[in-house]
Amino acid sequence: MLDKSQKLSMDFFLMNWTIAYADERTSFITTDQPLGFIVPDEFRRSHEPVLGLGSEKITKLVPLSQRVAMIPGTRIGVDHVPHPSDPKRTFLIARRVLADCLEVPPKVVLEQ
Repeated sequence: MLDKSQKLSMDFFLMNWTIAYADERTSFITTDQPLGFIVPDEFRRSHEPVLGLGSEKITKLVPLSQRVAMIPGTRIGVDHVPHPSDPKRTFLIARRVLADCLEVPPKVVLEQ
């Protein structure tokens, strides 16, 4: 777990967090597991595996109290880009995108 803590903290840091306040008639549930995931119904029905904190398809929620929580407003998108001249090589490109952004990989130009 200690080996993964640096990467996990960087993923957590790269998210844009929004402070959300609960309505007076509701509250956030606080537990000893401080990170919650909100999985959209269409994603749940697809039976794709949920990848946890690194997943771009789910919303992460951290309740700080019954009235205040943090919710990330962006996600980390990872694109798999083939190498232009070597079919056995690929590049993984991580980038921050808006939570509701369409899945359009960036144009990659490699200079040689």
